[in-house]
Amino acid sequence: YPQDIELTIENSHISLRSNCSAVFTIEIKGNEHLIVACEVERTYIRKLNKEEVIKEIQIAVSTEYELEVYGVVFLKTGSIPKTSSGKIQRHACKKGFLENSLNIIDKWQKPIENNQIITNYKSELNQQDKYHDKQLKTILEIETWLTHKIAQVLQIAVANIDLKQPFAVYGLDSVKAVSIAGELEQWLGVSVVPTIVYDYPTPKLLANYLGQKKSYLTEDLSQTKNESEAVAIIGKGCRFPGSKNPQAFWSKLRSGTDTITKIPIERWHSDNGWGGFLEQVDQFDAQFFNLSPRETINIDPQHRLILEVSWEALENAGLAAEQLTGIRGGVFIGISSGDYAKLNGNLDNTQAYYAIGNALSIAANRLSYFLDWHGPSLAIDTACSSSLVAVHQACQSLLTGESEIALAGGVNLILTPQLNLTFSEAGMISADGRCKTFDAKADGYVRGEGCGVVVLKRLSDAIRDGDNIQAIIRGSAVNQDGLTNGLTAPNGNSQQEVIRLALGKAGIKPSQISYVEAHGSGTSLGDPIEINSLQKLLSEGRESNQPCWIGSVKTNIGHLEAAAGMAGLIKVILQLKNQEITPHLHLKELNPYIKIENNNIKIPTSIQPWVTLEKKRLAGISSFGFGGTNAHIILEEAVLETKISPVNRNDKAKERPLHILTLSAKSENALLDKVRNYHNHLETHKSLAIADICFTVNTGRSHFDHRLAIVASDK
Repeated sequence: YPQDIELTIENSHISLRSNCSAVFTIEIKGNEHLIVACEVERTYIRKLNKEEVIKEIQIAVSTEYELEVYGVVFLKTGSIPKTSSGKIQRHACKKGFLENSLNIIDKWQKPIENNQIITNYKSELNQQDKYHDKQLKTILEIETWLTHKIAQVLQIAVANIDLKQPFAVYGLDSVKAVSIAGELEQWLGVSVVPTIVYDYPTPKLLANYLGQKKSYLTEDLSQTKNESEAVAIIGKGCRFPGSKNPQAFWSKLRSGTDTITKIPIERWHSDNGWGGFLEQVDQFDAQFFNLSPRETINIDPQHRLILEVSWEALENAGLAAEQLTGIRGGVFIGISSGDYAKLNGNLDNTQAYYAIGNALSIAANRLSYFLDWHGPSLAIDTACSSSLVAVHQACQSLLTGESEIALAGGVNLILTPQLNLTFSEAGMISADGRCKTFDAKADGYVRGEGCGVVVLKRLSDAIRDGDNIQAIIRGSAVNQDGLTNGLTAPNGNSQQEVIRLALGKAGIKPSQISYVEAHGSGTSLGDPIEINSLQKLLSEGRESNQPCWIGSVKTNIGHLEAAAGMAGLIKVILQLKNQEITPHLHLKELNPYIKIENNNIKIPTSIQPWVTLEKKRLAGISSFGFGGTNAHIILEEAVLETKISPVNRNDKAKERPLHILTLSAKSENALLDKVRNYHNHLETHKSLAIADICFTVNTGRSHFDHRLAIVASDK
């Protein structure tokens, strides 16, 4: 029905007005062609991006209805013909289009095809003969053929074809897609099934497959992976209160100050509310992630954060996303809140993107879709332990061979006051807005926001690939409290058990652990249960000269709930790298029920050098969900020299007089931002070698259309 198509069009881009569009057909050379007439929102008239809007309309109509849009006219606000009751007059719109009497701001129309470009091909040759008579084409030749064919069929410039975009982006309906498959079969001289574009939905994927490139689907998985192997952390990214990246986070941790503030007025009005908040959570580079403005406003900002921080984590790992497409990459995301759905949702919101944009599962699935990863893609909700459980699940997937690489993370945003009020009524929120973990005056926690993501590989694979190993996960475990004194009541025995399980998997004795990042939510009951359990377990076989430090990042940034475990993990990664233990804040008088006097369990109230009698520093990270799901990870420092670039392998290369630094982005403004970021990074990291910087940036980043190359002899 026309009204269905019109609704789809109006939802395709934020610049189009609701209930102000019409679709109709016109006849040209005996064929019917679809025309779209739509009003533009007044605020977008002067800044209308015609190409972007047309592209989104084509994608939406092609995907939903397999129809090709022939022309689009953009109308002045309030000018589309309507009846007195407000109904669209499609016949009048068509007449106005043909008579050129509509109040048109801008328009686009596809050129008329002078001949039949696409023809159905039915081979009469013997299928076996084709394989012998024709020489196989290269991937590049197939990419070139597909690019020109799509441009020819759609009458658009070859330069506008992006090989990494799905065929649906170009408005190819199933008939034309099948026809292209027929012509491709004829040109290649090999059998091509008509539905191949659905199995390989982008020109690049299709070219890789037909060019006989090895596919992840055909990889031999008969050899069972070593499930006792360790997992390497090769990249990380984060946005925490007061910190936009891991470097800033480390600076805040060392400073010994928290980043708790009053609730921002742009969230909601509160006279005495506190929290750890991120800035500009409403900002997002939709263009970078190939998302339309209309879809973006319906996407939970938590999902957007996951996209951005995951990309930053891959860059931190020195991995170009385009080189990882099609692999068995796993995505495991801890997420438990859905404030945006409540904030943005109401009975009148029936936009097509609303359901997808607010489903927790899509937080992981959208990332897999964007990266074109084919491993497990899971959103995990175990409340406060979600992100550490996500890391555990990612490790299991890697060790069983289910995934080749994995992204594990967690995210939490506080967009409505509902849970604050609920937790406050339950006596769970600290009156002064500080997590006073282990202190006698501990009276609850303060909620916080954040997102953290780590890039994981099997340790042997990371060593083989020369990755920058930042830390090593030696073991992990998850369990449940079961029946306790209440659904949300902690259980010390279960906490000890999950740590024992993780130690057992790691082959580590309790006495070898020299730091534990505690769950430490800052409650008068929970803190003694956790610390006394740790003290009992970690004291086994420990000598008097083997101290074990215990701290909690919640005293710095608050309780990040689903992202809390990830904050603790990244904190410990940074401590291992810098061989320092950062201060545990707000401890003035020890909780009288915590019994650690006269033993070697210590709480750092100032920066401490991380000294150990072991060959390598070992740490534990705990995270406990308020429903009883507990997780623990054993982390080991990485002392392997694994990242050796070609410039370091060749002494002559070190003497190279000049180096090239290449930077790129998807827009000019984004490129300028990147230049400023690199300038600041080089200013604050003067010890970095220019050769290493250039090598990593040039080989470990995706490259985009807006580019800058700098030739330099030094920084």
